[in-house]
Amino acid sequence: MVNLAVSNKKTAPKMLALGALAVLLATTSVSAATSTASLNYTASAEGGKINIHDGSSRMTVTNSGGGPFQLIGYAKKSIVVLPDPTVHTSYARPVTEVKSSFSPAPSTYYAEAWAEYSSKDIRGTVKITD
Repeated sequence: MVNLAVSNKKTAPKMLALGALAVLLATTSVSAATSTASLNYTASAEGGKINIHDGSSRMTVTNSGGGPFQLIGYAKKSIVVLPDPTVHTSYARPVTEVKSSFSPAPSTYYAEAWAEYSSKDIRGTVKITD
């Protein structure tokens, strides 16, 4: 009878070490939180809430077009009492993208997109990233 199972005892510790390293890297990787508000022929949109901790954030306003109006992007601070205060504003003309930076206090924020004059002809996005 022939034993077909072959064991390579030298590769087991290496594979174990590589697996542990992969788990360590996966748990320590940092991903930026993003809130995106998308207009698709609507007058306004609101993105999900994100926590900003370091006070350094970016806003990208992309007006994909569809009308002659600007897309207005707001970074809003989420508070209990409404209306939520605006901490940063940026505008994009039709078929343009505008990037800007701002430094909010650590808190919870969200992106908000509005079409100029509440037009429903615009497509685009407003994205804030911590």
